Amino acid sequence: MKRISTQAGCFLRILFVIVSLPALMLGQGARGQITGVVKDSSGALIPGAIVTVRNENTGLATSTVTQATGAYLIPGLTPGDYQVTAEVAGFKKLAIEGLKIDVGTTLTQDLMMEVGTVTEVVEVKGVANLVETTSGAVGTTVEMTHVLEIPVPDRNVYSLINLVPASFLKHRFGPAGNHLD
Repeated sequence: MKRISTQAGCFLRILFVIVSLPALMLGQGARGQITGVVKDSSGALIPGAIVTVRNENTGLATSTVTQATGAYLIPGLTPGDYQVTAEVAGFKKLAIEGLKIDVGTTLTQDLMMEVGTVTEVVEVKGVANLVETTSGAVGTTVEMTHVLEIPVPDRNVYSLINLVPASFLKHRFGPAGNHLD
């Protein structure tokens, strides 16, 4: 009788680990974030502005309200192209399109609001940041077309790591899993 309950307990522990694993891995995903400060044309900070980030490919939108310092942060964004909009009473609505988020990157996009009515919209086309200024992390997104079209001599998908700037594949493995280096 005791042996059956031990086996059942072991089974329940394994089942618990399997069920909770996706929740634990959620923080390990390949995500990026957008942060910045909302200011007016004179440089004064604007608290209480509603900042919305919308994925241009999926249409999925996430909103936040700026803090007393005018700062905002929207984490957990999947790699892709985004549009950022900002709205607050007494100012024109601001929309910036074409902002690219890559794996593990933080895009800093400060927003400059112009005095006017909310019915007026200021549209800006985004330009990709050339330098990551918020951390020393390096990340990139390898497009599916590259994965399908680039010839990989050993048919090892990990060879594509060499496409990422400032990275290299440290160990090479042979067909039997043995080290070639």
